[in-house]
Amino acid sequence: MGASYTQQQPPPDLLASSAPLPSAASASAVPAASTAAAAAASGTSHHHIQQQRRKASCPKLGENIVMLICLSRVRRMGGRWYRAVSHMRTGKRKKEKKRPYRPADFDRMTEASNAAMDMSETDLAEIVANLLKKVFKEIQDDCREAFVRAWLREDDTRCVLTVPDGKGKMKRIDGLRGSDKVWRLDTLVAMLYHGVPMDSTDTGLLVHRCEDELCVNPRHLSFQCSPAMMAVAMEMLHVAGYDMTPRLTAAAAADPSGNGRYFQFTSPFTVDVIRREMSESMALPRSVLDRYQLSTDDAAYVQDNFPETISASATPSSAASAGGGGGVKRP
Repeated sequence: MGASYTQQQPPPDLLASSAPLPSAASASAVPAASTAAAAAASGTSHHHIQQQRRKASCPKLGENIVMLICLSRVRRMGGRWYRAVSHMRTGKRKKEKKRPYRPADFDRMTEASNAAMDMSETDLAEIVANLLKKVFKEIQDDCREAFVRAWLREDDTRCVLTVPDGKGKMKRIDGLRGSDKVWRLDTLVAMLYHGVPMDSTDTGLLVHRCEDELCVNPRHLSFQCSPAMMAVAMEMLHVAGYDMTPRLTAAAAADPSGNGRYFQFTSPFTVDVIRREMSESMALPRSVLDRYQLSTDDAAYVQDNFPETISASATPSSAASAGGGGGVKRP
């Protein structure tokens, strides 16, 4: 949204006694020269100066805009999975050796499933909103609008770059309180946007379609499945009662119980729950919508840049009537 400025007239006595005011070109040249001189004296690079100028000229995108536009497009599986995995990892501080699950592990998995599925819509929305806030905070200022447009499926060409850590790599954020999990930003975005139940260590599953490692454009993130993962997935579907084609071999069909000894479904959710929650977007309760009301400036920004969403996100009543009754299926 372009801002208009009105030149302030100096007092009459100043007009009478002062020299003519410098032109706009000369006035702008002085700060530029002084900035360059200061940068040269302090050792600041020209690239850093250009980045700061771009940041200063970047239009302001309020956090509430991101919340209202992106929250309703998050897959329900993303928030529930994050809650369940954090519950399973609570209190664990050292890496465990790979071993078959024990009865105590399955009991803990059941507790995690209950904790995630028993959440109210408000609790689920609050968890997802906190995750989106953390991701939004780490996105570079000149990429934030591109992040919103990616969620609106308007533009998938531009990379959404995040602020790197001290080593120039993708940043990580902590899990819920008491959990030892740390999550890469791109893993969280892929989990929330696509609804894929990923672990924070599934580095071989998530693939960047672009060439920038710091990108969190959800439409630049895809998934690759190895033959071993595909074989395990097919076995799990068969155990869950799904008809698989081609059918199992005669030897395997003769002893179906034997397959369970080699394949364990270490997920807090059943296959049916995962399929359902992956296909539904979140429903935003009225209390959440009221919390992220748009200011006058935010509403004007949305009207100028995202006019197709203003009716659904500017007022709580319209947004609640559009998606307040339950999960909304998304293609």
